[in-house]
Amino acid sequence: MASTARAAESREVAEFYHGSCIRLLIGLEDGDELVEGGAAPQTACLLRSYEILDTAQDVDMSPTAASGGIVVLA
Repeated sequence: MASTARAAESREVAEFYHGSCIRLLIGLEDGDELVEGGAAPQTACLLRSYEILDTAQDVDMSPTAASGGIVVLA
């Protein structure tokens, strides 16, 4: 039970910071140092990755299914 409670608490913290980051990204404007320097696009990609993994975990899907079936071959 204790690990389940910790997992739920960790998820709440992750969702809080995820939402905070999204709000900060939305507030950025063209020409902002974070946009021009590449930090904002990189952050958006990482946040989207989190969303995909979170969706996959929520509905017990594979990451491929959660990403709409798109498979990227390296």
